[in-house]
Amino acid sequence: MMLSSESRLEDLVQAHLNASGYSTRCQVPLHNRIVDLVARDDAGNIVAVEVKLKQWKRAVRQATASRNSFDFVYVCMPAGPYVEALKNAASLEGVGVMLLDPETLEVRTVLQPEKPKHQWKPNVARMRAAVAGV
Repeated sequence: MMLSSESRLEDLVQAHLNASGYSTRCQVPLHNRIVDLVARDDAGNIVAVEVKLKQWKRAVRQATASRNSFDFVYVCMPAGPYVEALKNAASLEGVGVMLLDPETLEVRTVLQPEKPKHQWKPNVARMRAAVAGV
């Protein structure tokens, strides 16, 4: 099955995270950009997911740019021939990787992210507030 839009992939990732116990919100403003998906786990960690159908390099750049505003950051894309290159680039930046199986529409984590050493606390608090009460 071929995905027709990033918003459909975003919906699948949100459903996956919600089923895993996360509170989520889509399309959250952060400065002059929009974070595709912001989530909070039971431990209070704030997670960002950058969703892309294509352009894995751009996805890693965008995820890296927002790392200081979250506890953990992921890229999520459909599985494809670029997966190893994506995992290598994401690993160098401390970004996690989730993949969507295009056949089953199952989302799975294939690379865990690293918590950033330096965070901008006001942004972390803003992102935490964005998913509070969801």
